[in-house]
Amino acid sequence: MAATIKKSLTNCMHDMLPILTEINALQSTERILHRIVDQIVKDMKCKTCAVIEINPESELLEIRNSHNLSWNFTKNYHRRIEGAMLSELLWKGTPIVINDRKFAQTFAEELQLENDFISAYAVQLTANHRPLGLLYCDSDEAAHFGPDLQLLGMIYAQVISTSILLERLTKKVDQLECFDEESGAMQFDRFFVSLRETFSRSQRLGESFGVLLLDIEKYSDIIKMYGIEVAREALKELVAEIKNNIRQYDGLCRFGADELLLSLPGNSITEARKVAEKIIATVKDNKFTEQKLNLSLYIGVSAYPDNAASVDGVLTAAKNALFNAKRAKDGNRIGEADHVYD
Repeated sequence: MAATIKKSLTNCMHDMLPILTEINALQSTERILHRIVDQIVKDMKCKTCAVIEINPESELLEIRNSHNLSWNFTKNYHRRIEGAMLSELLWKGTPIVINDRKFAQTFAEELQLENDFISAYAVQLTANHRPLGLLYCDSDEAAHFGPDLQLLGMIYAQVISTSILLERLTKKVDQLECFDEESGAMQFDRFFVSLRETFSRSQRLGESFGVLLLDIEKYSDIIKMYGIEVAREALKELVAEIKNNIRQYDGLCRFGADELLLSLPGNSITEARKVAEKIIATVKDNKFTEQKLNLSLYIGVSAYPDNAASVDGVLTAAKNALFNAKRAKDGNRIGEADHVYD
């Protein structure tokens, strides 16, 4: 038995190298977890294995990856952190070792997933002193998880924790990179990708798609009179105000130094104009920054299929509509395109 365990530990170190390489290269977390679970099953010779993560939004336990669990069970597994043993594991890091189910029936029921077992082992997933979830393993053999396999489980738990932590940090970085720091609106390059996808969906479903192109009147004068920092703060407050007056699935990005682009899935030209009127009314009723600035807008309105047959055409129509709005020379004007674009 000792020789078998020793070989297992040696194999673990050897097989972990490509896994660590994938983590270091920021490969797909799902792929990495699948590979780790497969390796745990081989090295620890367990019947069931599962990476169970605490959902950071709901704080419910959810299965990220597993072996020997049905798809239906995995999909519907949303569990509160309840029970003394599970709480000790997740909040204090106390591992769970059940050598024989018949002598620890209550604990076994608390830990069990889909299938019966005789022995089981669970260890905390953690990073930066915060619990991420747990690694679960079980077996049909009594006292299967001795000290060596427990150590092996702890090593794999650390690798899994590192992978999940990197995934979360990478998502945060991606989110930060998506947004323009000066305005709080999304960057156009990132926005345009989702804009094309949303527009294509509207085309498939035969739905309208509205676009607003907003320009702040005399933004350069604000910079000259109050400085760039005040101008940026005014822009950021304007973005926040617009976000409060649109739907959750509408999109907003910075299009230029003093321009914002707003996408309105499902809105016809008439509905898009009503949104523009609402935004202008809201801006007129507000003062911005500590200097109590009054802002006024020019807004160009366009929509599919009213003004164009493509996403590029809708954007071109919005630019044309904005140009028409600016002809008035004073702010808080709404313009519409005078051409139909491909």
